[in-house]
Amino acid sequence: MSGVGAAIAALRRGGLAVLPTDTVYGLVAYGLSKAAATELYAAKGRESRQPTALLLASLDLLPLALPGLPTSALRAAQALLPGPFTLVLPNPDRRFPWLTGERPEALGVRVPVLRGPAQAVLAELELLVATSANLPG
Repeated sequence: MSGVGAAIAALRRGGLAVLPTDTVYGLVAYGLSKAAATELYAAKGRESRQPTALLLASLDLLPLALPGLPTSALRAAQALLPGPFTLVLPNPDRRFPWLTGERPEALGVRVPVLRGPAQAVLAELELLVATSANLPG
């Protein structure tokens, strides 16, 4: 199994991986798994009250991830993403509560510009939760 295949398999099982993004090396977990996000928080030493960003493989996934997103927020995202930004967007349906910390009405979203293996992993899984792969503080 290739490194990409091993990373995808580990993430699907609820494990963690480190991927280079367009801004930092990210510690990532599968975005649809609350258990995986809990593992990521524990590994990072991050408090659950702190929000963590959702990485999307494509801007086309944004309306699926955040149904009910106001048109103005979608337009802003379309103007800025993909790129090296985390947009804190309205979360009208309070999706992904394991990522929002103390603000369930908002969610940080990225559509990073990735290359090579990192791009292949995100393209396959479509949604990852990510935080920088450094010590907290």
